[in-house]
Amino acid sequence: MIDGEGQISLHKLKRKNIKRGFEWRPYVEVAATCSDILDPLQDFLGDGHPYTRKGKGNRKTLYAYRMNRSDMRRILPGLSLVIKERQRVLLIEALSILFGSGTKLTLKDEERLEEIYQEIKKLNKKGRM
Repeated sequence: MIDGEGQISLHKLKRKNIKRGFEWRPYVEVAATCSDILDPLQDFLGDGHPYTRKGKGNRKTLYAYRMNRSDMRRILPGLSLVIKERQRVLLIEALSILFGSGTKLTLKDEERLEEIYQEIKKLNKKGRM
């Protein structure tokens, strides 16, 4: 389901209160127009954040589940994806850099996160095939 109806990415969010001016946020979401997916997803994926977004105009309501980072670290290594496999591998590396050592990020860490961010961004572009 994550492979077809999901998103795996690393967001770079502007933050004025952070010295470097932004924060890294890993992101995994599964979404569909059928509400039946939320309960089984939450049972399988853990303590993330289920939510609903009303469709505008002709669009249907979207039912989605966003994983928290501890669930990402627990579940992503055991998944085997086809379409989003490279994004999965890159996000696991980003999670390891961000939350693995418990120390401040080094310049080398920041540079690698930027590379991961750019590659995932390129991979997630619609119509890239």
